[in-house]
Amino acid sequence: MIYFTTAEIEQWLNEDLPFHDETTRALGITDQPGWLEVRARESSSIICGTEELARMATLLGLVVPVNQPSGYCAQQGELVMRLTGTAGKLHQWWKVAVVMLSHLSGVASATRRVVDAIRVANPHIHLATTRKVPPGQRKLMVKAVLTGGGVIHRLGLSESVLVFAQHRAFMPSDMSVAAIVAQLRRECTEKRIMLEAETEDEAMALVHAGADVVQCDKLAPPILKRLVPKLKAINPQIVVSAAGGVTPANAAEFAATGVDLLITSSVYHALPADFGVTMGAF
Repeated sequence: MIYFTTAEIEQWLNEDLPFHDETTRALGITDQPGWLEVRARESSSIICGTEELARMATLLGLVVPVNQPSGYCAQQGELVMRLTGTAGKLHQWWKVAVVMLSHLSGVASATRRVVDAIRVANPHIHLATTRKVPPGQRKLMVKAVLTGGGVIHRLGLSESVLVFAQHRAFMPSDMSVAAIVAQLRRECTEKRIMLEAETEDEAMALVHAGADVVQCDKLAPPILKRLVPKLKAINPQIVVSAAGGVTPANAAEFAATGVDLLITSSVYHALPADFGVTMGAF
């Protein structure tokens, strides 16, 4: 799905383990053989990140006899991962791995809940997330969203063409929307032309100008419900997305308006899924 390099995984370990584990050294248990189990503490947790965490364990010389895959729906008390090895290596893996598992699974679970809710209202709709994550976390969040059944709106500035009001502020004031669309078609022959609309009138102007995608920013569901049929009547192939203010609490209401896509960053702020860890000696 998403590939993480060995260097990336080693960096996760190095941040927490710059030299050695002073506690296991001082206790004299570093080389004692043992086991570690990770179990879900709540039901319907969508597991995410276990492939990378198993690779992390292997780098440390641990064995992973049980490892549920990303996308697996774990129930309360269910075994998610089991590792064996020395106490020192198990403790080096423990905190970094379980914190990552908790956060990624929390985002994946939140994404799945929203996707399930919106598809009751609109079976063909997609939930897309934005690139609004702190630097260094984008690949992790992309994996979590895809695991939960969402898609990615834009992975970065290089891959798509999306015109905001902030772009148009730098264009000649007398340049029409149609002229902007025409310029983009000349310059970006393989790209869909997407523009954001902040009002109903702007959205109508964009569809008349030949935009491929109209992204409606912060337009309330009642407005979208009457706007979407008008846009589709002009161009049945137009893609209409709703962005700004879409949350897990109101996503189903937005989906029922007939838009093709919901765009949000709210699932990135989901509470971490809860996992418990037990260890023991052989």
